[in-house]
Amino acid sequence: MEDVTGYEEAKLAGILAHASQHRSTMAIEEGDTGAQLAAFRSRLLGRLAASGKQAGVAYGEAFKLIQPL
Repeated sequence: MEDVTGYEEAKLAGILAHASQHRSTMAIEEGDTGAQLAAFRSRLLGRLAASGKQAGVAYGEAFKLIQPL
């Protein structure tokens, strides 16, 4: 588990930079008035908070080690 407290807005900005994925992975339709973006932000922060709670920090991110084939 990695403590990402203080970096959550940078993470959000980085994800949102991938505009081609807004609709397919973030449920943000073209022409969104802000409600869908707010919902995505809430989902992301909720996941980070849930992971952070497991590690005793405000926001956390779990990583999975991928073993070589």
